[in-house]
Amino acid sequence: LERVERTIQLSQAQINQGNLAFSAKEYAKALDSYQEASRLYPQLANAYIRQGDTLLKLKRPAEAFTAFQKGVELQPGLLNSKKFAKQYN
Repeated sequence: LERVERTIQLSQAQINQGNLAFSAKEYAKALDSYQEASRLYPQLANAYIRQGDTLLKLKRPAEAFTAFQKGVELQPGLLNSKKFAKQYN
């Protein structure tokens, strides 16, 4: 259990780094961080959602769709989230 918690923490740290890069419009760097987060902990839906956001900025919509799809598969409740709906509608 400790190992899983540590892996989740490392994955979240990658997402945080990606968020900083994304905010700075360093999209390639952000994508690398989000992809590393999903490699570390493939069950973390947010890593895929953030990849999708970044891939859209990089004008790679087909890949973005795949990333969003994976995120929603992992966390189906996302589609019912008001925050998600507001951001993606």
